[in-house]
Amino acid sequence: PSRLTLAALASIFAGVPLVVRLAGWASSDRILLLTGCVLAAMALSCLRVQEPAAANRAIMPPAFVVVFGSLMLFGPHVATLVAIAAALTAGLLCARPSPGRLLIETAIVAAAAEAAGLTYTSFASLAVVSVWPGLALPLSSAVIVSHVVQGALADIVVPLVTRRPIDRSWPARALNGSPVYLLGAGAAAALVAVIDRHLWNIAPVVAGSLFFAYRLYADYVHRLDEEHRRREVIDHLQQGMSVLDHEGRVTLWNDAVERMLDCSRDRAIGRPLTQAVPALARTELPRALADTNADRTARTLNHLRLPSGTDVRIVQVKLLPVAGGITLLWHDVTERERAEHELRRSGERLALAAEGANDGLWQWNLQTQEFYVSGRWRAMIGLPAHAAIGGPGEWLDRVHADDIANLKAALDAHLAGSTQVFQHEHRIRHEDGSYRRFLCRGVAVRGAGRKPARIAGSLTDTTEQAIAQERLRSVGFLDSLTGLFNRAVFVEGLGRWLDECKRRGLANSFAVLYLDLDRFKIVNDSLGHMVGDELLIAASRRLESCLRQGDALARLGGDEFAIFLNGLNDDMQANAIAGRIQDALTAPFSIAGREVFTSASIGIAFGPAHYTNPDEIMRDADTAMYHAKSRGKSRHEVFDEAMHARVRDRLSLENDLRRAIASNGFEVHYQPIVSLTSGMCVGFESLVRWSRNGENVSPVTFIPIAEELGLIEALGTWVLQEACRTFANWQRQFPGAGLDCI
Repeated sequence: PSRLTLAALASIFAGVPLVVRLAGWASSDRILLLTGCVLAAMALSCLRVQEPAAANRAIMPPAFVVVFGSLMLFGPHVATLVAIAAALTAGLLCARPSPGRLLIETAIVAAAAEAAGLTYTSFASLAVVSVWPGLALPLSSAVIVSHVVQGALADIVVPLVTRRPIDRSWPARALNGSPVYLLGAGAAAALVAVIDRHLWNIAPVVAGSLFFAYRLYADYVHRLDEEHRRREVIDHLQQGMSVLDHEGRVTLWNDAVERMLDCSRDRAIGRPLTQAVPALARTELPRALADTNADRTARTLNHLRLPSGTDVRIVQVKLLPVAGGITLLWHDVTERERAEHELRRSGERLALAAEGANDGLWQWNLQTQEFYVSGRWRAMIGLPAHAAIGGPGEWLDRVHADDIANLKAALDAHLAGSTQVFQHEHRIRHEDGSYRRFLCRGVAVRGAGRKPARIAGSLTDTTEQAIAQERLRSVGFLDSLTGLFNRAVFVEGLGRWLDECKRRGLANSFAVLYLDLDRFKIVNDSLGHMVGDELLIAASRRLESCLRQGDALARLGGDEFAIFLNGLNDDMQANAIAGRIQDALTAPFSIAGREVFTSASIGIAFGPAHYTNPDEIMRDADTAMYHAKSRGKSRHEVFDEAMHARVRDRLSLENDLRRAIASNGFEVHYQPIVSLTSGMCVGFESLVRWSRNGENVSPVTFIPIAEELGLIEALGTWVLQEACRTFANWQRQFPGAGLDCI
């Protein structure tokens, strides 16, 4: 014990006599006797019997004898102090509970001792019980009151205060162990008699008797404690356990069997098994018990079915003959039976699914190197369609040489525990010599130490799916007619190259050519779409022949193409290639037995320059191409800023023209028509005029734009209506003017 504990024990030892002396509860000539009682109580609290006594109130602590002796010698208050000293000593040296728990246990002991003292003094005041054998009444009453008060406080009052569950079984065991306490009180009375009558000559005999009595009691407590521990173990077993005597009556019934059979211990103990659980009478258990009693041979009932509410509980019962009866070990196998039943059903479903599945099933025993494959697995690679067991070489030897390394790496990673599921797509040689693509999946089953014991999975033929995916990828990246890259792929690649040029600080290192086939619409409309498509395909092949290594060609849509020229040393290279393309396309095409002619208008934009994204380059190349078309077609033009400004002006002019037509923002000017013979004005010529932002725009400029935009009809209709209205007004105003036309 620590120094602090020793100091506390010394304080207790010295404090009790001091308090008694100050309170006047004992005369000065008996203080020495009191000190001996305190020392004896504290010493007895350190014995090994104290620990089981603290856990089980049915076991009497040795200090109880001294407490009751103090009660008879000094009265209830001194006995309470002695009981407190003994409880504190036991708590500090043996049990060592928390401070709060120690205070609660000490308070319970003090209350029980005080109650016992009051009971004893109440009965001892009567003349009839002041001497033996009448003195046994107050002693026994005090013992019982002490026992009951201590149990009530520990099992009812303290749980109520601390808001813990109350032990409702306390009344049934309130007097458990009371005979031992009565014997202890008798021993205390004997000691008191020796002390009061000064029978010191028999003191050694009494001390020896008490010593041997203590040894017997210690052995009894040890056996009781062992029995208590065995019962606790039995009660906490997950397996049910019951014991029948030779007459078939239940003598042991643990908690597990109580829950399993829904029968309480109180209802089972002392009764035949079939009376405690009537449902057992309708099973084979009674006959098995009779046979076991007769031949003393152990036997097991594996599937004992018992009704449990709306369900059925299945238990396994082992009958073990023991001395004086039979021990029954109960095991609830309901869930196991259901799991096995479900497993059997799952196995049947799996077998049926394996028969009808399109996937092949396989299992590789890593210990025996047996490799099982289903009939479907063999059929997928051209072998006879029946299940077989061979070696893993039947699978691995057929894997394509380019795939085997990655397959083994994926397999090793899964077996090492790096992946939860094994999955790998690879090519396997078919019996016809071709290679087909398969997706292999599997999961390893691990044994002791997480070491893989076997791996099982499925094999799926993905050949057609791979072909379909390749077609889809082609649809997403290639033009379906010409087989060239489409606009999305071209623009994306152009953007990557633009970023690379900026990162490396390159200047004019590439160019984009934007091509449009001249007169293609005429060919398409006059000769048909089939001829038009053939012309596009043939033109694509000629364009490919004009490219260098590292250049790229794409069809943007319709009759428009784009070319990426990479690694240019100067601008003249792009012009030379554009000239070569025009020469190639000028030669006639032989399509459907006739010659078809076309040419190309080409716009050129150089990069990276000031461009920040590929769309800007494509826009400027397109602008240059339209400029080439406007200058007579079959030529190429290089984009410059002035061209861009003209495009912007043209776009602004088109927008203003649309708004002017929508709002009738034009004027009609009239030019007189004079007859040379008469010299008279016979009519007027109507001329449309447009003023844009205060400046006159020549009809030579806006009339072709209106024609190109499809606005000329609306403009002509408005001019015609305006001229007719004006001419009608003039005829009404000047009927004799002789106007004939306008």
